[in-house]
Amino acid sequence: MHSGEVDWDGNVWVVERDNHRILKLNPMLDRVLMQLGTTGVSGNDAGHFSRPSGISVLHSGRIIVTDGYGNNRVVMYASDGTFIKQIGMGNGGPDDRGTGPGQFHLPHQAAVPC
Repeated sequence: MHSGEVDWDGNVWVVERDNHRILKLNPMLDRVLMQLGTTGVSGNDAGHFSRPSGISVLHSGRIIVTDGYGNNRVVMYASDGTFIKQIGMGNGGPDDRGTGPGQFHLPHQAAVPC
C-alpha cells in the first residue's frame, strides 16, 4: 500500500502503487466494493494507471486519482468508477512531466474541501 483515504461513507480506499490499482473496501475491510486500474498492468488510458500516488473522494462521490509516478496526471471518475476526464499530459514516462500550464511533476494528492 502506498496511501489511502476514508470516504464520506466510511469506505476505505487503498492505493496499491506498484500493482497499478486502487481498491475501495467496505468499512469493515472484509469486501472489495470497487477497483480502479488493472491489476499489475501499467498504462495511461481511462482503465489503467502507472504507479498511482493518491486518491481523494469528493462529498459528491466523485473520485480524484493522482496518477503521479508514471503518468504525471490527475484523473477524475464518477462515483461508480466511470471515467470523466484527466488533466495533465498523461502520455506517461519522463517526458510527460513539467512545470508549465497543464503539466505536473509527480502529483501526489488532491486536496478536498469539507
